[in-house]
Amino acid sequence: KLIREKALPGQLPEFSADVENRADPFPLNDIQQAYWVGRSGNYELGGVSTHAYFEVDCTDLNMQRFSRALNRLIRRHDMLRAIVNNDGYQQILGQVREYHIEIDDFRRLSEDQTSHRLSSIRQQMSHQVLPSNQWPLFEVRATQIDQRRIRLHFSFDGLIMDAWSRNIFFKELIAFYRQPKLSFAPYEISFRDYVLALESLKDSAPYRRSMHYWRERFVSLPFPPELPVIKNRCARTQNRFQRLTSEMSHEDWRRLKTRARKAGLTPSALLLAAFSEVISAWSKTPRFLLNVPHFNRLPIHPQVNGLIGQFASLTFLECSNAKVETFEENAQQIQKQLWADLEHGITGGVALLRELSKYWNQVGQSVLPVVFTSAPQGLEKKNTSPLKALGDV
Repeated sequence: KLIREKALPGQLPEFSADVENRADPFPLNDIQQAYWVGRSGNYELGGVSTHAYFEVDCTDLNMQRFSRALNRLIRRHDMLRAIVNNDGYQQILGQVREYHIEIDDFRRLSEDQTSHRLSSIRQQMSHQVLPSNQWPLFEVRATQIDQRRIRLHFSFDGLIMDAWSRNIFFKELIAFYRQPKLSFAPYEISFRDYVLALESLKDSAPYRRSMHYWRERFVSLPFPPELPVIKNRCARTQNRFQRLTSEMSHEDWRRLKTRARKAGLTPSALLLAAFSEVISAWSKTPRFLLNVPHFNRLPIHPQVNGLIGQFASLTFLECSNAKVETFEENAQQIQKQLWADLEHGITGGVALLRELSKYWNQVGQSVLPVVFTSAPQGLEKKNTSPLKALGDV
């Protein structure tokens, strides 16, 4: 929102839908390039895909109707038919085969056997690196656990969709399942049109001003946090991510948000400040640079917010916890710096990462490996996931 309102007043790219050439290859955007290169394993901390995995237990799910709903969704959204060719260009396939949902039947297994097999599926699907040049770049499976209960498994590669897109996917999938005769207005535009429109920004005055702002800041930017590690990181090592979780009650979150509002802080700025405090406790220096992804759907067409695609971008954020005395002051300082940086976010953080890696002489290394992401709207009320409409997530 900040980028749209402050960095690009009257400077949005001209937009035109290219229906005739929709199936032609087109460039990856900056964040897709980073994901595509990173999954190759040629870079430090690489060899993994940016990826999301979900499970939901459904009762009395009609698999035939569900399969039809999924295939309608694939036909509706271009990026559900996308691949990335070996030359680094993506392509929307005009026609794809009917998607077949693999169904495992565990009804005759013991409880222990079922638990073991379900765990095995989770381990396999939750860390997939799907071949980017083969369709599909997602997987949907089902497990018949007992006579009434079916577990659905969803795996999505970040090359084709961001978190916002996954919500679109689930909401429309459920809508098609519940109302088989439902129809949505067709899209006049495609993700390809959006990417090519944004490419034109690179020759614009706002883009050049943004790049100038960041190049001047390179001189004074700190390095990423220096954190203790157990072993040396190696590009050829098989990397595997692990999720650790903790929960805050809705009442505590409500009270914390009220306190933050009195201090002029957004929920994301509050969480970011808390994150920086924790990192600072372990970092060798209290001044460091974080990697902060954010949604970046520029309003160049009324249908942009309804598209499935990878629209994320990122920005750098300088944190200097030693300069302030209280947490509130630190949070306010971080928010101020973040807003200032987002005003110059049109350049795109991945392009800046390349520039910064050259400036620091760290080409091929993980330049900013400590990342903060935030979606605090999920804390506003219980059961906000669209998947809750299908069953237990």
